[in-house]
Amino acid sequence: FCNLCFRANHIVRICRLMGSCTVERCGRRHHTFLHAKQKEQSNGVNDVYVNTRPCRGIEREHEQGATPNVVALTVVPVLLKHNEGTVQTCAFLDSGPNASLISHNLVDKLEFEGEPKT
Repeated sequence: FCNLCFRANHIVRICRLMGSCTVERCGRRHHTFLHAKQKEQSNGVNDVYVNTRPCRGIEREHEQGATPNVVALTVVPVLLKHNEGTVQTCAFLDSGPNASLISHNLVDKLEFEGEPKT
């Protein structure tokens, strides 16, 4: 998955699209949409700043450890809203999952209650 053109058949390092993020003082090689930094609007609603750095380690593992017959899932930065604010994390996108999974660490941060299922 390319963070610049959003195509699934390559990664940003080998993307033929020229350009980089246009957000002020960024200039990194990812699509501006992923940055999503905007000023507070006049109606008092704050937009969201999404930092894509937490997902970069996962992306690099797929780049370096690519092996035949292994399916690489798309990794995207996400913001999860809960009672006390938001938590930024990374999500794997799968077009046909039978279940949704979440780490124990994230469950603790979001203060979810309940028992894990196996």
